Amino acid sequence: MVSILDDRLSKNICAYFENRYSLEERSAVKSVVIDLNANYQLFIRRLFPHAKNHIDRFHIVQLVNRAFD
Repeated sequence: MVSILDDRLSKNICAYFENRYSLEERSAVKSVVIDLNANYQLFIRRLFPHAKNHIDRFHIVQLVNRAFD
């Protein structure tokens, strides 16, 4: 499943997935890629209880670049 949403509001993200996919379907998801927004981690665990969270590679590179600036 790949989803790109119009905004980053947690209530809209939760509603999107809860209205389109059952808990059974969401429980089958094994991996979720998110950015470093701490709020994402909180509700992603609830939406996808068995998935491992992975930080988007772009954000990791961005942090490394900032550290060297």
